Amino acid sequence: MHLRIPKTSLQVPSAAAVSGKAGIVRGTDDCGEKVISYIQPVPGSPWFLQSKIDEREDFALWRSQSRLLILAFSGIAALLLALGLAAGDWAGVDIYRFITSPMRAEPLLLS
Repeated sequence: MHLRIPKTSLQVPSAAAVSGKAGIVRGTDDCGEKVISYIQPVPGSPWFLQSKIDEREDFALWRSQSRLLILAFSGIAALLLALGLAAGDWAGVDIYRFITSPMRAEPLLLS
């Protein structure tokens, strides 16, 4: 099996290394998966060292923590809304009627 990737294909980190790019590179690997690579030339040789990790694997912890944060903030917002509605009901304020009634200006009576 021969796999040939053109050097001009800078989306593939291996091809970017051959083109002279070094450092952190994002792209797709030879299997078509999105990866994050670190490329460094080996001094005194024409070789390059490449370390890569799938983006899906790298950002898995971040995704799960962000979902947890969104869920926590949504819960806090729902709790605050429920407390606000309960406080309004306890104070005798008809919040629904206040929100849905159109604002009517009362005529000024001059005496």
